[in-house]
Amino acid sequence: MANADARSFLFEARDLVASSWTQHTEARSDDGNPIDPWSSDATSWSLLGALVAVYARLQRVDGEGSALEALARACVKLAKTVDSDSLAAWNDAGGRTQADVLAALDEAAERTG
Repeated sequence: MANADARSFLFEARDLVASSWTQHTEARSDDGNPIDPWSSDATSWSLLGALVAVYARLQRVDGEGSALEALARACVKLAKTVDSDSLAAWNDAGGRTQADVLAALDEAAERTG
């Protein structure tokens, strides 16, 4: 069950990044300004921002304990995929692409299966 939760968590974060990806902030609004990733006005997310947005939604729906467990398991899987101590730094690295971020999320989700 916990692995399925982490998998769903990663796929939901992937959906956000696939819809629109950003760098140098966790999320952006339609006008390109930085915004909290959990805001209903967010339209673009970094890797970290997508994880935070999914966590915030799950916290409202399932409670903090369940959301925190899913986030922790998702991050463990990402740690085996992303070669960096910082998801934000990895996301923001020069030459990083949306495709790179999507591939990392896909690989981490595969590790849950």
